[in-house]
Amino acid sequence: MRDLKKKLLTFLVKEKFLVLTLLVCFVFYFPVFFQNKVALPVDALVGAHLPWTEVNWPGYPTGVPIKNLEITDAISQFYPWRSLAGEFWRNLTAPLWNPYILNGTPFLATLHSASLYPLNVVYLLFGNIDSWNILVMSQTFLAAIFTYLLLKKLNLDRKACFLGAVAFAFSGYMIAWLEFATGPHAGLWLPLLLYFLLVLKEKKSALIPISVIVFFVFSAGDFQVPLYVAAIYFCFSLSISRESSFLLRSVFAFIVGLLLSAVQLLPTLELFANSIRGDDPYISDYFYGILHWEKIVNFIWPDFFGNVVTGNYWGKFGFHEYMGFVGVVALIFVLFSLFTRKQKYEKFFVMTLIVTLLFLFPFPTALLPYKLKLPGLSTSSASRLLFVADFCLSVLAAYGLTKWIRIKKQSLNKIVTTLLILTVVVGVMVIVLAKVQPEQAKNLAVALKNMIPATFVLITVFVFSRNKKIGVYLFIFLAVCEMLWYARKNTPFSPRQFVFPQTQTTKFLQENLSEYRFVSGIPLNLHMPYKLNSPEGYDPIYPRANAQWLSLVNFSNKENLSRRYGIVHYFDSEFLDYAGVKYVLDYRKNQYGAPAEKGDYAKGIETNRYKEVFKEGRLSIFENMNVLPKIWITPKFEFKDDQLILVPQQDVVFEVTDFKQGLNEMEFNISTNKNGYLFLSETFYPGWRALVDGIEVEIKKADDLFQSVEIQQGNHSVDFQYYPNSFKIGKYLFIFGALLIFLYYLNEKRTEKRE
Repeated sequence: MRDLKKKLLTFLVKEKFLVLTLLVCFVFYFPVFFQNKVALPVDALVGAHLPWTEVNWPGYPTGVPIKNLEITDAISQFYPWRSLAGEFWRNLTAPLWNPYILNGTPFLATLHSASLYPLNVVYLLFGNIDSWNILVMSQTFLAAIFTYLLLKKLNLDRKACFLGAVAFAFSGYMIAWLEFATGPHAGLWLPLLLYFLLVLKEKKSALIPISVIVFFVFSAGDFQVPLYVAAIYFCFSLSISRESSFLLRSVFAFIVGLLLSAVQLLPTLELFANSIRGDDPYISDYFYGILHWEKIVNFIWPDFFGNVVTGNYWGKFGFHEYMGFVGVVALIFVLFSLFTRKQKYEKFFVMTLIVTLLFLFPFPTALLPYKLKLPGLSTSSASRLLFVADFCLSVLAAYGLTKWIRIKKQSLNKIVTTLLILTVVVGVMVIVLAKVQPEQAKNLAVALKNMIPATFVLITVFVFSRNKKIGVYLFIFLAVCEMLWYARKNTPFSPRQFVFPQTQTTKFLQENLSEYRFVSGIPLNLHMPYKLNSPEGYDPIYPRANAQWLSLVNFSNKENLSRRYGIVHYFDSEFLDYAGVKYVLDYRKNQYGAPAEKGDYAKGIETNRYKEVFKEGRLSIFENMNVLPKIWITPKFEFKDDQLILVPQQDVVFEVTDFKQGLNEMEFNISTNKNGYLFLSETFYPGWRALVDGIEVEIKKADDLFQSVEIQQGNHSVDFQYYPNSFKIGKYLFIFGALLIFLYYLNEKRTEKRE
């Protein structure tokens, strides 16, 4: 026991800066650890969305204040998806199908669900809220630890390792996407991947963790970051060694990682080919996410254009998409790194940063991925390159601090003086512009005020830069303070009571909806935690067939494809009957679409087919009197355009019993007095198979979207199962990749024994 304490004490003394790194992360998550809060913007759920706004929440007589409305994808996509993934994990079932949105849609294949990500194992041990908190917090802790390990492996000063780790873990990209728990999870493995590449030069066994890490990266739920990680991986491999044996091992390790990832990638590629992603012009509406030149000021003054949190943001497009701040202290040492003699491997990160900026800002090169229509890049925002920029800046900051500590005669004065002069020039320009353009005076006053923190840091560094013994610790303290301030300002932590609480509306639907569906009223996907089904949904790569069906519902044609938001705008279409839409939720709206006392309901509501059956505050629930059940049989059909057109018949007698909606499966018993086709109101998609009395039968597409099988008169057991070939092949490739790792491990053990 004494030896253990001695070893622990020795470690704590030796690795005090690693311990401090973890302590900084711990301080940031104070609200989770000590205030029982959740790292999720559910303040926006109950403060901005019906039906939750219709509830008087205790302690909030004037309504729930909202911190950051720009990151509500966390509650409309990522938290509900992870909770569903958690349900699959707890049932030890492959997370393949999501029955709750878009009349049913692929779940694992959408990638953003991160349903196979290994850290989801926490859902086996904890509830949804605690598991989510662990996933969010692990991004910061792991990013800091892995960056520290990499910088230490690069032989940098441990104080510099601390600076680089904090700068990356709390960088603009990592904080902007923190509560989405996808992009940062994919990116946090990059420093560990590079660490093991350096180890691979010394130990062949490092190939094994590299392959496993590649799987973590590609299953983390992000499209672009894995591509950036792969590019950096191969370029770094070339930069650290040109030996053919090393390069072959690094390539082999990555290929094995891709084999492991095939179980995720193959279903995703299949869905991507059949999705609306290529038809979605969303990215072009935002200049492809390329940063306009004025955004460069965000690297030194992150709130120059205001902030959505404080409600004074006046810049172009959104705020959180363009956050790239790594701290003023870190930026000073980045510049010091750039203008001093380069150390080993430092040039690689300098060149990577330069190339990144060429595609991040509006250079001619920035449009190349979109003109060339590069898969995975041309349909995504260029601003995600901020991940690479922030990582390189953090590493270079550590290099800069190391050189400043180790080289006695080197001074920061020129760099800091230049930045102070730049601050004065920009400040004067802002004041002059405020005089010339009075209409912008309020915005420019915000810019001027938000330049003060950086100016304070610059002056402090200038004053203490000559005394390195005091200065280095003061600068690190300043770096920690500015990064914690920055991260805390932009990250909401909410009371647990607001994590999808019950309202009278959600309770009514849970009690009355059964296997039917509802539309409208509740924002997209927010019904998933209540296990309610809807033909609407929000998914960046949902099937094109579902978008065409929504176009039929709204516009009576298939040409007006919805984007990533699958919304039913009008309620007079009979297609809603086929989708089993039993209830429509709606509220009276003014000319701007906002709730109003004397406004109008959406088209179709005020007809004989709908009857109001429930009301909570401004939100009403209308029952569809013409709704069709989820399962029915008809002998009347015709073939048209490679699909069945089924017409319900009142003289057909059938009974559905023992219906069970399982995970990736629906089973039931049915009896009918006539031969015909059985209609199932679930999206027709490759991978579904049907068994009638244990015998597989062909599934046909019916009525533009749904499934149908031929059925004979009498009593039958029917089982619909979703198990796509893309997943099956991917599973075999995963097993093959795991076998290669095992064989490689055995071979290395034999080699060690011989030696």
